[in-house]
Amino acid sequence: MAAVRLNISLPEKTAKKLRKNVKPRERSAVIAEALDQYFKRDDTKSLIDEMIEGYIANREEDLKLEVEFNKTMMDGLKDETW
Repeated sequence: MAAVRLNISLPEKTAKKLRKNVKPRERSAVIAEALDQYFKRDDTKSLIDEMIEGYIANREEDLKLEVEFNKTMMDGLKDETW
């Protein structure tokens, strides 16, 4: 994969931890992995928000379907003995 060189600023505390814990030739990979995880989390949050909006928008129809389903499932069961 092609790489692009960036000049970024980090908080001093974060930069010190990076230098202390990650070898110089591994720092770009660590930062890239952190960004990938950040974007995945952001994508997941967006998907969850969309699902919640959909559930809220369709709740009345879902409740109607549930009532109808329960009527169908209970149809004729009163006469049966288990």
